[in-house]
Parts: sequence; C-alpha cells; structure tokens
Amino acid sequence: MSTVLDFQIPISMIKQYVYCKRRFSLMMIDGEWGSNYKIVQGDLLHEKVDNPFYDEKRGDVFRSRSVPVYSDTLNIYGVCDMVEFEKSETGVNIGTREGLWNLKPVEYKNGTREKSGADELQLLAQAVCLEEMFGVKIETGSIFYGKNKRRTEVDFNEQRRDQLAEIIAMMNQVIIKTELLRVPENQNCSLCSLIEICLPRAFKKKRTIEKQIKSLVSQGNINA
Repeated sequence: MSTVLDFQIPISMIKQYVYCKRRFSLMMIDGEWGSNYKIVQGDLLHEKVDNPFYDEKRGDVFRSRSVPVYSDTLNIYGVCDMVEFEKSETGVNIGTREGLWNLKPVEYKNGTREKSGADELQLLAQAVCLEEMFGVKIETGSIFYGKNKRRTEVDFNEQRRDQLAEIIAMMNQVIIKTELLRVPENQNCSLCSLIEICLPRAFKKKRTIEKQIKSLVSQGNINA
C-alpha cells in the first residue's frame, strides 16, 4: 500500500476515527487538532511514560519505552508507549540483545476502558507493526488505565485483526478523497476538543431540514 500512497496514518488516528469520523477527517485533512482537559490529562500521563532512554530489565524480561513502529502493509506508523521483551526459546532475534525474545506492546491510557474498543484496536495496530518489523506473531498486549491503575490484557484474535484492517482501509479512502465527513447520528459531542470548529449543531439542523424535505417529497407535497 505504501508504494502507491504518499502519506502514512498515525496509529493514534484509529481512536479518532472510531470515536467520530468527522473528527478524524478534520484532523487529517484540515489539520485541526484542538485541546481540552482530557487531552491535557492524557499528555501528563504520557510524560511519565515517554522516555526513549528508559530500559528496565528484571530477570528474563526487559522493557523499552517510546519504541517507534511502522507497517508498510497497513500504511500506519506510531510510537509504542512500552514494549516488553521476554526471553523465550520460541521467540525471535531482536538484534540488540543475545538470545530469542517474545514481544508484547503495552499502552498507557488516561481514564478507564471505553466501550468502543478503540483502545484495543490501537494496541493491535502497534502489534501488527512489531510483527512486520521483527517477523513474529504477537498474540496479546496490555493496556494500563490511569484511573484504576490496572492492566487489561487484550487478545489479538482474527476477528479484531479483520476489524482493524477494514477500519484502516476506510481511513485511507477518506484521506485519498480529501472528504470532510458528516457528524455521525447520535454522536456525543460535548467533550470533543473540536466542537467550536466542527459546529455539530449546524449539521444536526441541516440533517433535520433534509429529512423534512424528503418527507414532503414522499408525500407528494413538493416536486423532487
């Protein structure tokens, strides 16, 4: 895919797309980012994590933070908050240390787990990048949630992998078409950092008017 496209998508944009397709298109096409208190909280949490010189070893496990990753197959790139390497006879050569190692991405998130599953997809995207870079299959990863200070294990099953591939394909198409998408139905916009730019109320009003016109057309009150 990367041979025909002149861009790559940040892994962090997966969550934006799942949360709101219009938000994603405003960010990627118009370069609008915005900020609110939730973003600031997330940045403060990552300040404690993002240290590229951090390298901790305990027994047969060592951890590296801020690991750059990419996938030419999915046309994505990003940075893993942390990658755990565990020594194993069934692992792979990672080039920087002797022996064979299994890999496991670990993501740090502010708050608690979301129902959308976007966090899990973002973590899987990191795993897919690591798989492509190291020629290994990664079965699971972990997400540490700052609010309850717990790690949640994530299974990288085939259903989730298919879902990720489908979403990234749609994200690519939005960018290729430079299409600013509409606000999804029943979208909760109250905490969105782009609410003043997006103006979701204007879109909802326009959608209501369009429905009224279609209703009048179907009833034969006006000509299509």
